[in-house]
Order: sequence, then C-alpha cells, then structure tokens
Amino acid sequence: MKNILIFLIVIIILGVGGYFGFQYISRLGVSSPASQEIPVVTKTGVVQKLPKPGDDYTHMLKTSDALIKLNSYTVSLDGYANKNVSVTGQYSGDTLFVDSVK
Repeated sequence: MKNILIFLIVIIILGVGGYFGFQYISRLGVSSPASQEIPVVTKTGVVQKLPKPGDDYTHMLKTSDALIKLNSYTVSLDGYANKNVSVTGQYSGDTLFVDSVK
C-alpha cells in the first residue's frame, strides 16, 4: 500500500512538472525545423534530360554558372528538354523541385 501511494505521488509530481515545463517552452517561441519556410527560387537555363536519372532527380538545368538537379511532381519536364526555360520551385537538399516552368 505504501509503495502504491509513493508511486502515485511520483506520477503526479512528474505530470505537474511536465505540464509547467511544456508551458514554459511554449512561451519561449521555439520553432521546430518543420515550421520554417523553404524559400521559392527561380532559375533560368537549358533543361537536359538524363539518360540514367539519379535517385531524386531526372533532369539537369544548365545555367550560365552551374548545373542544378531538377525533379517535379507537378510538371512533366520531358517536354522542356533542350529548351531555354525559367523554372520556379523549392530545394530539397540539392535538388530543385519544380512547381512551374516558363
């Protein structure tokens, strides 16, 4: 009986401490990495289709100073192969996921 009472008191103390700890951390305004916005970028260059695509990219964008890995879930990039275009999207790692092409 004594052990059960001690166990319940410890659980109550941990619960109250956890509640107040959570309230304190919430007031600090600590943001998680998932809540940070990923910037939208626009790049201009020539789209090149890769004969053997990588794990996370299927095309490359050749700009005046760099090669950028491209992929898209919304735009079919095959129709833009060997054309000079302007792509807009967001980076995931070092791959630019294209949302629109002009």
